[in-house]
Amino acid sequence: MPLDSTVRTHNMAEAEPKMSDTLCFTNQRLGEIEVESDAVLNFPAGILGFSECRRFALLPHRPGTPFFWLVPVDREDVAFVVVNPENFFPDYCPSLTKDQLAPLALTPDQDHSLGMLVVVSFRDGQPTANLRAPLIMDLANRRAVQAVQIGREFDTQTPLFSASSK
Repeated sequence: MPLDSTVRTHNMAEAEPKMSDTLCFTNQRLGEIEVESDAVLNFPAGILGFSECRRFALLPHRPGTPFFWLVPVDREDVAFVVVNPENFFPDYCPSLTKDQLAPLALTPDQDHSLGMLVVVSFRDGQPTANLRAPLIMDLANRRAVQAVQIGREFDTQTPLFSASSK
């Protein structure tokens, strides 16, 4: 049964990691990365197509932009671009099930953050967001899942920028 999809969300940039040991790893796109160990997001089931990747660093792309990098700690050939849907799709409200939230140990009234994976099309070079499989993140406890939306309400390649905003 779907939960109330009006669960409060907060901005990905607002997460304050606790102090811990430093974790250093390399990414082919971003180079050497250094993060606090307890700032790593744990995806118990990985993400679609990358189920072996369970630990990720969420890094701002550049100050003042709405883009983040989601970088697997244990795989250096992959890096994903992520956005907060509020910046591009303010009315976006996926239906989340108890089963989808169970790995996060969240209840319907607890805060969480939403993220969308972004892909740049090889065909036309335009960025699109996957609205059908949002990232649900409990930043306080550093856990996350990808919650695939059943049905055809959301697309996997929704343009980030409308033709009128170019």
